[in-house]
Order: sequence, then C-alpha cells, then structure tokens
Amino acid sequence: MATVRQNANNFDITLLSSGISFGDKIRLFDNFADMPKFATPARLNIILLAVCSEGKIDVSIDMRNFCLKPSSLLVLRPGHILNSYEVSDNFKGFFIALDGDILSEALPSFSKIVSCAIYFLNNPMIELSERELADQLEFFALIRRKMDDTHILYHDNIVRALCESLFYETLSLYSSHIKDIGKVGRRKVELLFNFVTLVEQNYREHRDVAFYADQLCVSPKHLTSVLKDTSNRTALQWIDSYVILEAKMLLKDQHMSVKEVSLRLNFPNQSSFGKYFKKATGLSPREYIDKG
Repeated sequence: MATVRQNANNFDITLLSSGISFGDKIRLFDNFADMPKFATPARLNIILLAVCSEGKIDVSIDMRNFCLKPSSLLVLRPGHILNSYEVSDNFKGFFIALDGDILSEALPSFSKIVSCAIYFLNNPMIELSERELADQLEFFALIRRKMDDTHILYHDNIVRALCESLFYETLSLYSSHIKDIGKVGRRKVELLFNFVTLVEQNYREHRDVAFYADQLCVSPKHLTSVLKDTSNRTALQWIDSYVILEAKMLLKDQHMSVKEVSLRLNFPNQSSFGKYFKKATGLSPREYIDKG
C-alpha cells in the first residue's frame, strides 16, 4: 500500500495536471495511479468527490480517520484539511475534482441549495446501496465519454449539465442518509451556512463571536442560539474548531516554530496562543508537537 505524509501546503486544481480535464475547472480520474502525488497535510481549495468500488483508502481528514471502502462515497469541500492517505493496491473507483468556485460559476442553480452542504461538513462520507453505486459509476462513465466528445454541438453545456446532475444526485444521496434534515427551518440553515462561510474566511484574524454576529446583522445571543439548534455547537465552538485545526496543521509543519504559528493565527503573543491551545486540547503546543 502506498502512503503519503509530507509537509503542510495548499491543494488547488492547478496541481492536477493529469487526468481527463474540462477546461481548467474540472478533472476526472478513474485510476489512482494517475493522480499526482502531493504533500500532506494539505488544505483543500477544491471540491473532491470520490467513489470506491473495490479495495480501500484509509484517509485522515481534519484530524479524523475514515476508511473509503467498496460502496463508499466521499465529498470534500474547500477548507477541509487532508492530513494523510493510504491506498490499497487493488483500489478501484473514481475521483472528480472541481475548482473551488465552480458551484457559482458552472453550477449556478446548485448554489441555491448549497446551504444544505453544512450538514455534510462533519459527515463527508456515506455508504451507498448497490443501485446507488451503479448510478454513480454510470454518471461518471457518461461524463467521461462526453468530455471526450469535443466535436459535438453544445459540448460545454452538455458536460456542465451532466456535472450538475451528478451533484444533485449526490446531494440527494447525502440528504437521505442524514436524519431530520428537513426539520430545521431554511432561514436557520442559511444563517448557519453563512456563519461557517465567514468563519472559514476570517478565523485567522477574528475569534470574537460579536464580529461574526455583526457581519450577519444578528445579535451574538441569537446567533449562538440558532447554531446550537441547527448544529449542536455554539458559535464559539465553531470558531475554536477552525483555529485549533489550523494550529494543529501548522504545528506539524517542521519548518514553523510555535511563535511563528501564533503569529500566523494573529495571537498577540506566544503565551496567549499557548493558553488558548491548551484550554482546547489539554496539551501545550510543545507537548502536542512532541506527542507526534
């Protein structure tokens, strides 16, 4: 089995020079050997859909371990951290990588319901039935075939429509696997999604709930109440989770000192960062590094 574990970096579509391409926004792979090697941990700037039909991939995402095995479907959105992965020699399946902004550029109608994606942030993998797996494989085969048919009229429109259909299909599959997805009000879900989007963009500079509440034109109390109802996490817990995840990734980078990590995350000094990190993890930054 091949294992990859290197230093921290960002991963975007430009690193995927191989595979079947559609412009500079979409890459398809049906053989893991064709995937370019890249350093981990890596913060994803792409949307990645992976389906396994044989073998397995053991993968660590956001410091959590998953096993992609036959009939597993994995969807990762921009912002996830891929810590490491290990692929079995007999792996079969496919991968679709899309540029991080393609939902708004290539799949505009999908953006109207993208708020549902927040439910999948902590549940990136689901198991498929035999029929569901067959449908995913058929979708992929059709998209690949049509991407090769560059001579046909409306080629770009056809490929984009097929990709949109696949992601609607995937959204439907995820929705059917998550309980009570329809019981939360649309406005609450939208507030949750907008909050998380803001946190992803600003957590390195802002750790104050009031900042996000102000940006969303709600009170901190209302924001925390809605987040608790929709995600079982408070606003501060969401913010802390992003900061700590980033801190852990940076601390694993052998080229960065604890002081440099504290500066990267805009703490006033190394001491305040150390107290913040230990309160959240039970370990000092140095203890976390030494623990490996």
